[in-house]
Order: sequence, then structure tokens, then C-alpha cells
Amino acid sequence: MRRVLRKDGDQVTVEIETPWLTEAEAAAYCACSRSTFRRRFAGTPRGGQPRSWLYHCDILDQCIATQAAEAAAIPQNYQRNFKDLTITDPVTGKVYRAKGEPAPRGNKG
Repeated sequence: MRRVLRKDGDQVTVEIETPWLTEAEAAAYCACSRSTFRRRFAGTPRGGQPRSWLYHCDILDQCIATQAAEAAAIPQNYQRNFKDLTITDPVTGKVYRAKGEPAPRGNKG
């Protein structure tokens, strides 16, 4: 929620609470920079005009929860296994293997 101060004429100031955030406010709300916000939340529903998009707090909360759930699904001790990795040069036919994997006997590669 953000509070917006509006002047009604020259005398009265009206304070309005709104759940709609500008792009800069939404990026701060999501604790990231504007460029990261644009990349991470590219498909997020939004309102307003292209030069002044507005993002709803509830929708941002749902997106943050979804991203957190996806990140939690990746094991923290995940390591890539390159033991079976071999690359063959298409021109020379030379075979490159992952470090630590012994070359097969009788074949120079």
C-alpha cells in the first residue's frame, strides 16, 4: 500500500491509500533494481499506460510467492555431473572428455 497526497483546490489535502505501485515503487517493494524487476516480472499483469505502468501489491505478492516456491524446489546441494560429458570436434574428430575421466585405452583422443 502506498499513500498519495492530493490537493483539493488550494486548501485541503486529501490522503488516499492505494494498492497500485509505479514501476520504481514495485521494484523497491520486491527488493530488487528496476532492471531486475523488469526481467523477473515481465509477464506480470499490470495496469495503466506503457510509460506509467502500475502494479497491484496482491499480484506482486503472488508472483514473489511463486518464485520463492520454484527456488525452493531446486535442491540446495545440486551439483552438475560432467563425468559422462564428451565433446567431439566435427573437423578433426578429436574427442574431448571431462577432467578426471580417463581416456579409453588404445584410442588417442
